[in-house]
Amino acid sequence: MEDSNNTLQEQIQSFVTEGLDEQSRTVLLQTAKQDPTVADELAFGASLALALRNPAMIEANRVLAAVLAEEGFPPPIAPARSWKWWSGASILALVLVLGGFFLAENMGYFVSESQTISRDALKPLENVFHLPDQGQGLSALKAGMEAYDKGQYAPAALALESYLNLRPDDDAVRVYLGVSKLMIGKSDAAETLLAAATQSEEPPIQEAALWYLALSQLENNKEELAQKTLQSLPVGGIYEAQAKALLAKMK
Repeated sequence: MEDSNNTLQEQIQSFVTEGLDEQSRTVLLQTAKQDPTVADELAFGASLALALRNPAMIEANRVLAAVLAEEGFPPPIAPARSWKWWSGASILALVLVLGGFFLAENMGYFVSESQTISRDALKPLENVFHLPDQGQGLSALKAGMEAYDKGQYAPAALALESYLNLRPDDDAVRVYLGVSKLMIGKSDAAETLLAAATQSEEPPIQEAALWYLALSQLENNKEELAQKTLQSLPVGGIYEAQAKALLAKMK
């Protein structure tokens, strides 16, 4: 009996110090509802613990203990959430935050001034360059340019990349691939491709590469670099008027 009483006292002590596990806590409260002696001891333990924390609360706790002994204990506090619940809640919160961010970004809330200028000026390059009609990768080139002409820039980029893996010396196709990348929002890749294409020995290809390179640099918030690229376009060239208008907007 003494061992049983000691166990009860240990449970009560753990209960009032919030160290009792949930299952044992439920059992203790159920026992207190059925046994007035246990209820009294539990109320006393709670009173003592509260008094040690705050002596001014002794009287209030006595009243509470009497009410609890007479009317029974309220249902136990909702159990602590498991780690799975918190993990799920955290993931949901993250999804909502990221979803809100991408929605806001797509609606233009986080677009910089340089990006606005670039997007206003961005138009796809017309299919005007002479492209190979023989050699390796012609099926990929044909599929890529057909998709490009239809405004399907993602599949166009895939096909043109496949072609350039076989014909890495084709700067004209490199420009079309760079433009495709820029049109689908991959401005870093576009900048790399177009910078390489500016080394072309054919002036029309070089000029187109410079123009779209400047737009990709603006999209990447490299305004000073874009300014230098625009200024390097030849006077009297096909992009002279557009470059001047863009430079005026950047001032």
